[in-house]
Amino acid sequence: TGPGGVWIFSPEGALLGQILTGQATANCAFGNDGKVLYLTADNYLMRVWLAVQ
Repeated sequence: TGPGGVWIFSPEGALLGQILTGQATANCAFGNDGKVLYLTADNYLMRVWLAVQ
């Protein structure tokens, strides 16, 4: 996690993208066989459906 959301990095360390939450995001975990990313941020529990197959 990083300022304002989740930062996604390649194994080489290059920034691939961000999931911006607008909140101080503390933790994240995958669920539903890797199709969902759960995030905790301040007073929120968020669920992000991922485009994976």
